[in-house]
Amino acid sequence: MMRREKEMKAIVLGGFLGAGKTSILLQLINYLLAQDSNLQQSTEVEGDGHSRQTIAADYVDTNTKVAIIENEIGQVGIDGATLSGAGVTLRELVSGCICCSLSGELEATVRVLQWQLNPEWLLVEATGLAYPDKTVENVRKGAAHLSSLKLIVLVDAARFRALKTVSPLINAQIIPADLLILNKVDLASDTELDFVRGQLRALNPNAQILEVSALEPLTDDFFKAVTADE
Repeated sequence: MMRREKEMKAIVLGGFLGAGKTSILLQLINYLLAQDSNLQQSTEVEGDGHSRQTIAADYVDTNTKVAIIENEIGQVGIDGATLSGAGVTLRELVSGCICCSLSGELEATVRVLQWQLNPEWLLVEATGLAYPDKTVENVRKGAAHLSSLKLIVLVDAARFRALKTVSPLINAQIIPADLLILNKVDLASDTELDFVRGQLRALNPNAQILEVSALEPLTDDFFKAVTADE
């Protein structure tokens, strides 16, 4: 019987080191898996050391629903063994950056994951030093069938002012984003948040901005915005 290929949806998750990408990613995985009516149980997985997230598990359908490519060099990432059997497949590319030195390997990994696993979702967590628009380009080159490809960039509200003065990469990450997630709003004053909001709107006036604290449970409305087609 011929396999029915899904029109894969892809999200590239970017943002500077320590912005909270892994915490967001863990909750996003849980949300995507919970949309499937064939879920039978759940497995707890540990996030970045600050909180524990729940990942839905045991699909009746043996197809992988979510494929993840992680490129968080030197950071505490997702434990691939923990995701085993949970409808999730993880590939780690950590010997370089997927926006440049590993661009060919990223393309090949996307191609293999789509062909072998036929996932509904591909989530790519870029290293904090990556140019995420280049990562998006490499994902597009590797994918055979994409129904959507979205660039989401996390911004650290508590450290934005300090980081922006020392790293022009911050601007380069923000400008091409389809969606900006302003994280750690609980750690920034109202004055500082107003400053960051103004900077984000000046750099990228077209992107939607969502404000969160990723250590708290995120809402369905938040994830509907994250997963909505552009």
